[in-house]
Amino acid sequence: MGGLFPMVPAGRALALRHGVVGVSTEDRLRLISHAGIATADDIDRILQAHETLLRAVLRQQVDDGQHGIPLSPRVDVDAMSKSERSAIKTAISAVAEIVELVAEGRI
Repeated sequence: MGGLFPMVPAGRALALRHGVVGVSTEDRLRLISHAGIATADDIDRILQAHETLLRAVLRQQVDDGQHGIPLSPRVDVDAMSKSERSAIKTAISAVAEIVELVAEGRI
């Protein structure tokens, strides 16, 4: 499973597990890092993935809206450059990493 969706509940689960209070996914993950529960490198990689995926979805939604296409969380990777596709692939790997870390209770 990839994309933005798993990141939000993972951030919430970590916040609940560790008593961290934050409003956004980014806030929660940064607080988890500051508390020493996860490394800054891990959190930075996860947040970079979140930003990459969110930017791709928003860009796609703007384009879809301008063309009268109903908005969705899907992106047209075929319309992306090679470097954009590579960034998405890296981001999806980071999503899998946070899901695994949370599921295994490693953070």
